[in-house]
Amino acid sequence: MRGKIDELQQKFDKYKDIDDEFYRDINKAYNEKLKPLYMKKLELENTVNTATNISDYLYQFKKTLAPYSSVITTLEGFPLNKIFSRVIIHDRDHITFILGNAGDISTITSMENDILIQEETYYIRKSRHRLKYGIYIN
Repeated sequence: MRGKIDELQQKFDKYKDIDDEFYRDINKAYNEKLKPLYMKKLELENTVNTATNISDYLYQFKKTLAPYSSVITTLEGFPLNKIFSRVIIHDRDHITFILGNAGDISTITSMENDILIQEETYYIRKSRHRLKYGIYIN
């Protein structure tokens, strides 16, 4: 494909500076042949980049989880910012971490489908609050 694009581009470049109606029509024809080839090339490059992105993401994900060889029972000390793609704050006392594709998260309105739900106590001034957080796998 690259060879065909280069060949047509050379022919296009050969006549592009000639200001004659005949050569403008020739360049227009070459341009019409080049356009779909460039579109196909961009589509293929995008496919390769997307596949590379996914494999890089999975590699980083595995690398981050490598030190945690046993069953994870608590989120304390866990590298949350490297693992989760989004965070939903339902209210002051309820947070959900999204694992995986963070596409349409508008349907996640509560913590009912979360796993590994934990509870932490925190203080604001002298008031004691309890924060519940969990993981949602999308």
